[in-house]
Order: sequence, then C-alpha cells, then structure tokens
Amino acid sequence: MSDLAQSVQRLDDEDPLVALAAVAALRRHVEQAERERVLAARRRALSWAEIGRALGTSKQSVHRKHGGPDDPGPRLVQDPDWPPKVVRVDRDRRGQ
Repeated sequence: MSDLAQSVQRLDDEDPLVALAAVAALRRHVEQAERERVLAARRRALSWAEIGRALGTSKQSVHRKHGGPDDPGPRLVQDPDWPPKVVRVDRDRRGQ
C-alpha cells in the first residue's frame, strides 16, 4: 500500500495524534502535487489567472505562492528600441 493510501486510512484512527499526522502527510502530498502541476501548466504557457481559476484562488495568490525566478512561463522581452527616440527638428531646417 502506498504512503498516500496509508495516510488516508489513518485519517479515521481513534488516536487524534495519528489522525493529525495523517492530515500533515496528506497536506505535504497535496502541496507537492500542486507545485508539480503549476510548473507543468506554466511550461505550457498557461497564465497565472488560468491557474488561479483552476485552483479556486486569485492569480496574485497563486503567483505569490509559486512564481519566482525559476518560473518557466512566458517572459516579457525588453525592446531595446523602447522608448522611441525623440528627434528634435530645427525649425529653420525643416523645409530643406
């Protein structure tokens, strides 16, 4: 039997400390599963809003929890020509 299945079984244990330990083990399993699934979603270029909706939370909340420098999602690329350069035209030379 897997650790996950054993933890589920121990939820109904008469000893509250055994049941609480099972809750903690399940929480760790769920957190790890969430991290892995969010990473997979970002690799597929899903937005934080889409991921947040699937998890029943806000995009800000899921980004705060799972975002970071290792996020494989789409990146904004800095345009080297932005902002556009302003060229000043001398009034006396415009017609030449």
